[in-house]
Amino acid sequence: IKPIVSLNQSALKLANGELDTVIDHDGIGEISNLCDSVEQLRLKLKESIYFRKKTDDNRKFLLSGISHDLRTPVTAIRGYIEGILDGVAITEEKKTAYLKTALKKTDTISLMIDDLLLYSKLDLNTLPFELTKINIAVYLEEYTAEMQNDFQRKNKQLTFENALSQERFVTVDTSKFNRVLQNILSNAEKNIAEHTGKVIISLRENYSSVIIEIRDNGRGIKEEDLPNIFTRFYRGDAARIHDGSSGLGLTIAKQIVEGLGGRIWALSKEGQGAAILISLKKNMDKE
Repeated sequence: IKPIVSLNQSALKLANGELDTVIDHDGIGEISNLCDSVEQLRLKLKESIYFRKKTDDNRKFLLSGISHDLRTPVTAIRGYIEGILDGVAITEEKKTAYLKTALKKTDTISLMIDDLLLYSKLDLNTLPFELTKINIAVYLEEYTAEMQNDFQRKNKQLTFENALSQERFVTVDTSKFNRVLQNILSNAEKNIAEHTGKVIISLRENYSSVIIEIRDNGRGIKEEDLPNIFTRFYRGDAARIHDGSSGLGLTIAKQIVEGLGGRIWALSKEGQGAAILISLKKNMDKE
């Protein structure tokens, strides 16, 4: 009965929360099988507690981060409304300007909430990917054409360069990958100058992957901030912080790219622009 006594002692430790207690495989036959089953139970319990803690930590971090970022637009909205009520905006023109600015701040709040919900779903793996095989050059050319008008209205340039020698296909969720490009381009556009600002989307390949590079000629990213730009709510580089940003754009882009089995990283030298690169595996399946 020694294996049973040993198993009972180990089970009591587990009941007291000592989940690092390894269940020894004592005994033979059914007793050995029972030890194996309790050990599997221990591992599953330890894993579930780990993920619960991760979820709780994630929730606390998100609440802290989003609360901090929401405070700015909420304070601004309150200030404009108080300005109207206190008579600071005495003309109809000034009242209208105050209200339009306050309304614009509500758009900022809406963006933050949308990004937060999307981030949470991606982080908890509750958002399914609808995969489609696409010609990556055609897709990027069409996407660039759609976005060029937005850049032109702000007196900035967006171009596409294709260095592929033949058609290449990748498997992506197009709606989610649109979000990746949107977040990266939005960040790049805000960090380039009017009239001289340029963003280039280029496409090339290596043996197994296609490489999408989105490069701007803005002020670049500080070397100490570069490893952290995909970290949620990171606020290290003041030069790349803008009103209306949730602080989750590049984090969401990273989650989606990695969810598609790809890789994303950044290159930059301060004062010489920045580049975000995405590597996606080629789809070599025959039609």
